[in-house]
Amino acid sequence: MLVLLFIAGCNSDKDPILGLEPVDGLQSILISPENPTVPAGLTQQFTALGVYANGTSLDISDKVTWSSATAAVSTINSQGLATALQAGTSVVTASFAGKSANTDLTVTSAVLTSISISPLDASVADGLTAQFIATGVYSDNTTENISSVVNWLSSDTSIATMNPNQTASSGLATAASPGITQISATIGALSATTSLTVTDAILMTIQLTPVNANLFVGVSRQFNATGIYSDGTSQDISALVSWASSATAIAVINSSSGAQHGLATGQSAGATQISATLGAVSASTTLTVNAATLSSIVVTPLVSTVTAGLSRQFVATANYSDGSSFDVSRSVVWASANTQIATMNANGAVNSGLATGQAAGAVQITATLGSISGSASLTVNNATLTSLVVTPALSSVVTGQNRQFTATGIYSDGSSDNLTSLVTWTSSDNAVALPNANMQSSSGLVAGLSSGTVQIRATLAAVSAEATLTVTAATLSSISVTPVISSVAVGLNRQFVATGIYSDGSTLNISHSVVWASANTQTATMNANGNSASGLATGQAAGVVQIRATLGSISGTATLTVTNASLSSISVTPVNPSVVDGLTRQFNATGTYSDGSTADLTAVANWTSGTIAVASMNASLAANSGLATGLSAGTSLIRASFAGVDGSTTLTVTVATLTAIEVTPENASAVVNETEQFIATGVYTDGSRVNISSTVVWTSSNTGVAVMNASGQLNSGLATAMAAGSSTITATLGAAQDSAVLTVTAALANNPQAPAMGELQRFVMIASQAITTTAGSAIADGDMAILDLARTAYAGFTPGPVAGQFTQLTNGVSYAPDDVTPPYVVPVPYASMVAFINQVRTDLGVAATFLAADPNPAAATQALPAELGGRVMTRGVYRNAGNVIIQQGNLTLDAQGDPDSVFIFVIAGTFTTGAPGGNLVLTGGAQARNVFWRTGGATVFGSNTSFAGNVFAWPQINLGTGTAITGRLFSVTEQVTLDANAVTKPQ
Repeated sequence: MLVLLFIAGCNSDKDPILGLEPVDGLQSILISPENPTVPAGLTQQFTALGVYANGTSLDISDKVTWSSATAAVSTINSQGLATALQAGTSVVTASFAGKSANTDLTVTSAVLTSISISPLDASVADGLTAQFIATGVYSDNTTENISSVVNWLSSDTSIATMNPNQTASSGLATAASPGITQISATIGALSATTSLTVTDAILMTIQLTPVNANLFVGVSRQFNATGIYSDGTSQDISALVSWASSATAIAVINSSSGAQHGLATGQSAGATQISATLGAVSASTTLTVNAATLSSIVVTPLVSTVTAGLSRQFVATANYSDGSSFDVSRSVVWASANTQIATMNANGAVNSGLATGQAAGAVQITATLGSISGSASLTVNNATLTSLVVTPALSSVVTGQNRQFTATGIYSDGSSDNLTSLVTWTSSDNAVALPNANMQSSSGLVAGLSSGTVQIRATLAAVSAEATLTVTAATLSSISVTPVISSVAVGLNRQFVATGIYSDGSTLNISHSVVWASANTQTATMNANGNSASGLATGQAAGVVQIRATLGSISGTATLTVTNASLSSISVTPVNPSVVDGLTRQFNATGTYSDGSTADLTAVANWTSGTIAVASMNASLAANSGLATGLSAGTSLIRASFAGVDGSTTLTVTVATLTAIEVTPENASAVVNETEQFIATGVYTDGSRVNISSTVVWTSSNTGVAVMNASGQLNSGLATAMAAGSSTITATLGAAQDSAVLTVTAALANNPQAPAMGELQRFVMIASQAITTTAGSAIADGDMAILDLARTAYAGFTPGPVAGQFTQLTNGVSYAPDDVTPPYVVPVPYASMVAFINQVRTDLGVAATFLAADPNPAAATQALPAELGGRVMTRGVYRNAGNVIIQQGNLTLDAQGDPDSVFIFVIAGTFTTGAPGGNLVLTGGAQARNVFWRTGGATVFGSNTSFAGNVFAWPQINLGTGTAITGRLFSVTEQVTLDANAVTKPQ
């Protein structure tokens, strides 16, 4: 149902955004979803979208007359809710003002075989609510959300009560008193049960976000309330608090239940206090409604392509006379210049700006607010779906945890698109692994239930594909919270990650599953548990606090120091860049504090453009804050402001046209199941060269050999090798086009897949906390990085003549989060050192987790002996759940004449080398770059030994005196310690 902006005193039947009657100019009706399938006994909600002569759309679900042609198959009520009665197909019709639309509802005879409840074993503070979901598993292996049709029951209503059954809020439990109660979902003879623990934690304070926000007349901003509890945990209580505005003539805020709870709308210039109250606890913040006038609207992406039947999300950013910008996607009126080619979602809804391709052609998408409009170009093609690719192709998960799968559609023109939420997901054995209900935001998420191996299938129409998931019975041994030691200034954030370490040595990011808590909420508070930002700590006052992550009886901690350092300056990078008209440039804001520390302020700074006719900024306080779009030739001062401090740089926008595209690498090679990243560089008439990989349309001439990631994404241009052969990879934008050749060769038999290294490729050494050395060390052919502490964590090194250089480091430089540019140089294409370090940290975590997983996508796991001395080993994956040594002789790795042979060693415990043996010898063409060591305990290399390979150690790496390493040394959570060592990155 369309959620409309509430306007005080408006009782007209007109749409408050479009200002039209539902009958005015109605051209056609669209029904969604199209042609759904549902088992008998369930319901299906239909929505009717009215498409109007001016290209806008309006949700008219409650205006149309709904009917079902075959009443024995299904019935439908006046709100579009259909009830499936028995197997068959019925035509569902929506009629209004002389227009009508039809779609088929197919009812299957599949019977319900079991029920699953999520989340399992939830915990909630007294007085709060917990939403449970009941997923039905059917005889045809499909899954459906049946929360609204089951009977919910709490075994002890004095502890928690359930919302009424058969309602939209079915499955919502309300905590009444501390204790444990069993929550059950029953339908017929089938039921499922889980526990709900109600804690005695009490609400201490409420935190509101955003703080001291700005707004403009006629647009809206969403406020959120986080409850801080006495046990150090936090919960999102936005829907529970009572919202109020102290001056409703300046801004009103929605306090009614629903998706708009906490949505404030500017009415006139001035300031008002926005407050949230729950019981005796309340909090408030200032909302300033700005008198600045609207100057322009920028719609992004400016140019995009979509296949008929699929959708593309557009964003409208308003630029105001004071240089500020605001996301007004829910406030503007969206329109398509030709609704036969593309239609827009209903205006005012959460997903306003979503365009759906209807037929091949080009169309202008327009966003209008008052008298100001902005537009973008959308090309719809009529390519047909030829195949699907499900990733990851081979993966594992421990029981009780989830694995996210992605379905990529491959089309007849060689292009690709993400179809994860559109396909039907099934498991070959629902007792082993169960997919979430289909057509949801969490589609493709599969829960491991019991040990075994299953096929996870994605199906759309007649096209399907599978992936293999192994569920292991490994138990959680410990939780590692990273960074182990870190600091943050008052008012800023630090993201923590919880990694589960399991009994088989595997690891898994469980940040969204654990319960996060701060030992002292006066010093630091945590984001609400169970959401995408779980693990984010916010400094409240100077001090030292323990951050804890708990799952069941297992906990892990980290130390956070909150400083009261004041912000001294802000540097905006890159410095004085240029951009071509119509393209974008990402800026970063780095704050330097009075204690010398630095922080990334990009997401929290207020960004403005001095000349909004030349360049506009993305909305501040958003995921893509700091992104500038060039609008016309000239210069504009780009400014970032935070806590009364400003930083700025100049952006030059040039008027240039695209003359050519260059795709690199021109000739690439990969083995089956590996990936290759292609880059599209746009060459413009002013001589500039710009990375436009996320803007072009990527295609593969032979999708049987290689498929491309979906276009329009951050990782667009990534090719996945499917089978031996050759394919031409093409990037197209308008009339410009260029191609490269990807040659795919068959993988060596039983050769493991190596981890994707990303930015790790450039490094010889990385540590979370410190890298220390004594005199006499020589490090060569790679860079070094400290990820979580300042540059002072390099100990024993002698600075060179250029920032980042050490006399002990040849052909490489060092990096740290507090490096300021200049004098330090940020690697291309990153806008700041912090952005670069963040990417390195991400790549390190991805690679380390991949190595620890079982199975590897290309080779079965073999047992790894505890003593490796005197052994000769060939390519493969080897695993040991305990400690491993190389001592009684040397270890020889034999590639048997195949230099592409990959060796992966996974050691859950400690790894030690030393006399009388302790050396690693490569023979038969084995390459150090293809050897990977993943260790869960301390890694110690004995004195005067030699070793080879890429070492991913969870804690510390210690090198004895005189040890020589050909490889990379990465300490994920602690430090690397050198003692007169030679370490050389393999080529």
